[in-house]
Amino acid sequence: MNQARRTGMIAALSTYIIWGILPLYWNLLARAGANEILAHRIVWSFFFMVIVLVVTRRWQSFKEDCRTL
Repeated sequence: MNQARRTGMIAALSTYIIWGILPLYWNLLARAGANEILAHRIVWSFFFMVIVLVVTRRWQSFKEDCRTL
């Protein structure tokens, strides 16, 4: 099996697993309001973005771009 086919099979299997687990995840969020979910998505996305910028060593260029804007 070549690398591209193997990667495709892993991606397809991952997709089916996510689609199977997703209804359980939405059921757990039933009691949370839309504003609470949105707030969590904003906060966690910000922290994840900072971690990615630090790990990829692009924090300085990000700060420079923000100053330019």
